[in-house]
Amino acid sequence: MKTTLYLFAFALFSSLASFGQDTATYVLLTEVDRAPQTEECNAELSPQAHMRCIQTFITQHFIKNFDYPEEAKEKNITGRVIVRFVIDKEGIVRDVTVVRSAHELLDQEAVRVVSSLPQFQPAQKDGKNVGVRFYFPMNLQL
Repeated sequence: MKTTLYLFAFALFSSLASFGQDTATYVLLTEVDRAPQTEECNAELSPQAHMRCIQTFITQHFIKNFDYPEEAKEKNITGRVIVRFVIDKEGIVRDVTVVRSAHELLDQEAVRVVSSLPQFQPAQKDGKNVGVRFYFPMNLQL
């Protein structure tokens, strides 16, 4: 059985980034001077190209590393999962949480994969490293 993974990450860096934020710890992605960076997605890109690059980087990481759970395949479990996470002021992905659940099996694998993202260069605002919260929506289908 061929498994297809559909990801809709277009909302990843939208206004949802402000939902439920502790403004003492995190800033809005739209307010940073420099978004989180990877080797491929760096300050040499325009801000719009940089955001597309980060979206693509996270999406490709997810597609490459998501292992559809066997039990979910056997039971034909599909659905939409939304994962919230933070790239903190050290560039580490943390606080990975499911905010919209499809099924526990899919949720656990989504959290595992997002948690395995490599360390980023942190976002900056006013010359200081800051944490930024993201939402990563995905539709998981067989």
